[in-house]
Amino acid sequence: MFNFGFGGGMGMGPQSFDEEYHCFPGAFADKPELEEGDKILLPASALDTLTRLNIQYPMTFEITAPNGGRTHCSVLEFTAPEGTVYLPYWMMSNLTLTEGRRIKIRNVSLPKATFVKFQPQSVDFLEISNHRAVLEYKLRSFSCVTVGDHIPFTYNDQKYYLEVREVKPQDAACIIEADVNVDFDPPVGYKEPERLPVAPPKVLLPEVQKASLVDEKEEEGPTFKAFTGDAVRLDGKPLKKAQLTAVEEAGPAPDRNQQASSNYEWGEGVGTVKSGNDAASRRAAMLAAAEKRNSSSSLSSASTSSSVTSPPKVKTAAPTKWSKNAKIGRFQSGAGNKLS
Repeated sequence: MFNFGFGGGMGMGPQSFDEEYHCFPGAFADKPELEEGDKILLPASALDTLTRLNIQYPMTFEITAPNGGRTHCSVLEFTAPEGTVYLPYWMMSNLTLTEGRRIKIRNVSLPKATFVKFQPQSVDFLEISNHRAVLEYKLRSFSCVTVGDHIPFTYNDQKYYLEVREVKPQDAACIIEADVNVDFDPPVGYKEPERLPVAPPKVLLPEVQKASLVDEKEEEGPTFKAFTGDAVRLDGKPLKKAQLTAVEEAGPAPDRNQQASSNYEWGEGVGTVKSGNDAASRRAAMLAAAEKRNSSSSLSSASTSSSVTSPPKVKTAAPTKWSKNAKIGRFQSGAGNKLS
């Protein structure tokens, strides 16, 4: 495709935008809004040249100062006088430019930024509660970032400056419609607070139980003894003298843990309380009782033989008087112990 150049001759037009202009701050053009971003004002001839070039949008430019410093920006308007460019004052300060100095402006294509690291230039930046959200809002006025630039922004009537410390994938990148990860270095003049050494936490262990000698009696505890109380009448009246005497003579009740022994003697005198543990007397009483039973059995056999010859005479038995002494005598004589 053929492009017509100036001068009436046929030839190839410019392949890139590369011009020199005299720079002035935005206040000279009565454009204070230039200080809130990185956009510049170019003359109308620059627009004519750019429209005839195969450039990519958004249009981004590289500014090179006479001392070799460089930065990147975009264009806001093409309303500057011919041969003149208006820059934000903070951009001129970064490039150490004065009014009227000649600078070189060239059209460039920048990749999308993926990572940017900033360093606040004052510890006052830490007073911002949600600095990431504030920075995201303020960076909407910027089109690109370059390593070494000091970017200003105003928040709550106070101006803050951020130095661009690192940019990926290269030192200059476009941030328009880009997903950028942001990181921060400690602010200039920031000191880490001194942390006092913290004592290690004490480990709470159970107390060691010391062995101690304890008597067996103390371990067993008090033993139970039944019927150790005082005698009391059911009607609640006090005991009589005779009753108190009987209780004192009876003594305390025997311990239930002791083995009980038999208090009865068998044989002659069955049912009587024994006076002691005399085995010989008990044996003799048993022999005597056996002899009495043998003699009574012989007498009963003789009486049955005589009753065959003569009929027995029926005698009316006298009524037995059951007195207390008769019962005891009958019981002591062994009645009822006859073996049949």
